[in-house]
Amino acid sequence: MNFYKEDDDLRKILKKQLEPSFFVWADRKGQPKLIKFNTKGEDISEVWVNEGCRNTI
Repeated sequence: MNFYKEDDDLRKILKKQLEPSFFVWADRKGQPKLIKFNTKGEDISEVWVNEGCRNTI
């Protein structure tokens, strides 16, 4: 069981107590993503990293 995913109150408390950049990292919505293609359909194979995640690394 993942308490973070299951408990809305825990997420609200953490969001209130943590710095926004750290919360983004902890929430993993800002986790790195592979961008395979650009808008023209060309293969760019680029890794996008959220600014908050970049600051914690």
